[in-house]
Amino acid sequence: MFINRDKYQDLAAWKSSRQRKPLLIRGARQVGKTALVSEFGHKNFANIITINFEEEPSYKKIFYGDLIIPEIISAIEVRQNQKIEPEHTLLFFDEIQECPEAISALRYFYEKAPQYAVIAAGSLLEFALQKISFPVGRVDLLYLYPLTFREFLGATNRHMLVEHIPDLSVNSSCHIESFALQPLSKALDQYLMIGGMPEVVSRFVETKSMLDVIRVQNTLIKT
Repeated sequence: MFINRDKYQDLAAWKSSRQRKPLLIRGARQVGKTALVSEFGHKNFANIITINFEEEPSYKKIFYGDLIIPEIISAIEVRQNQKIEPEHTLLFFDEIQECPEAISALRYFYEKAPQYAVIAAGSLLEFALQKISFPVGRVDLLYLYPLTFREFLGATNRHMLVEHIPDLSVNSSCHIESFALQPLSKALDQYLMIGGMPEVVSRFVETKSMLDVIRVQNTLIKT
């Protein structure tokens, strides 16, 4: 089950930007980074090439030594047995914290080959950044959190309630129509118990069982 995320619009704006840089998506594990990029890539590009440095650590060798972008592209094409076409192919480096050299390479994608669309995602990047110099100013950054209350309402098919959430950034008053107050309060109670981790929300949507929700929550906490 794919859950619509507000950050999807940020990815669309990134793709169309004339000053587009490689995009680095940060966030805790299991908040939906991979799912978001995969959904975006398949809908907005003719092709998406995903390299997961955790699942396939042999790809790290491509980034050892000189970071020459044409050579990196050629090596990936040979491994994937497909052409990487600028503007038509999304190159997705997943779990990039496992390959700090690939983080460094993002700088040279921006400086030497900005025609390529590159997204990287990683967790616990602070540890990887201790080993390298971060490419300041050469990448766009996006931070993905667990689901917001608005996203939770969408995932649980209560889209109409979203319109009745007061926008406190515009108006400091918190007026809610009386007919919307009870269903919003009930939904908020659920959100506070279930949380915003996508797997937990998906399980609740599928089974409506709080026992299943608690099992998934416990698994996430333990791991």
